[in-house]
Amino acid sequence: MKTARDEVMQQYKRDFYKIYHSQILPILGQYEKLRIQQLSLAVVVAIITAILTLSFYILTIIQVDEELYDITFRVTLIIAGLGIYIVYFIRKEFIKKLKTSCMRNIVQSFENLKWRSNSNVISDIELRNSGIFDKYKSRVSDDSFRGEYKGVSFSICETCLYKDDTDKEIKLLEVIFKGVIIKFDFNKTITSKTFVVSKEICDGIKINMRLYLLLCCIAVLFPPVNVKFLSAGHMLFVILTSVICSLFLTRFSKPLYKKFTKQLKLEDPEFNKHYRAYSTDQVEGRY
Repeated sequence: MKTARDEVMQQYKRDFYKIYHSQILPILGQYEKLRIQQLSLAVVVAIITAILTLSFYILTIIQVDEELYDITFRVTLIIAGLGIYIVYFIRKEFIKKLKTSCMRNIVQSFENLKWRSNSNVISDIELRNSGIFDKYKSRVSDDSFRGEYKGVSFSICETCLYKDDTDKEIKLLEVIFKGVIIKFDFNKTITSKTFVVSKEICDGIKINMRLYLLLCCIAVLFPPVNVKFLSAGHMLFVILTSVICSLFLTRFSKPLYKKFTKQLKLEDPEFNKHYRAYSTDQVEGRY
């Protein structure tokens, strides 16, 4: 028996295939010639880069003079890096042109949907207030969408969040999130916070914590040093201290959604097979 959701999905498929055959396929045909040209150019650049890199590498190996050795080695690295960058740039520019031409036609198969590139349709303030992500320093967004479905507005943003990872005097950007963020408008005011987490993540956290406790106990019972001179009282003290510290760290390592929320008991068995829900308010969380 077909549900309303199945009928909506079937209609979306029909609309998409109609636009795909009438508007997208002709664009792909136009870009096929350009794709072959860009591919040929990238292959030529790669071959020339490989030949020059190998040649200068051989010169570096057979070089006796120390100054010339340093120069040829640097030239080898510069040629290799420049060739890789040119090939990457050719590929990136082709994908950018193709996506720009096709994406506007693709979104037409979905009603009330707009596409933007390199746009933060979900603001940094909203991300930070959500409590989902760790503190981040910078952000790069790719494809973004705004739309409406059955009176509910939504925003979709493909984004990457970074934070500074300072190592001595060198500052590196560490990725703390890379994926798709979706925001839905509610038709009522929500004052609580609710988290829905995949069951695999919850089970994985439990397994990791138990494994950590087990490893601590093994490290105490079978230490890498000679402990036969320790008394039984000392050994018991060491074991108890390690277990208490492990339990404290386990508690401290809990994610935010487990620290300040309680698990929701939901009646849908299909949902409970795959997800766990936590909320600061049981009534609003169920809503």
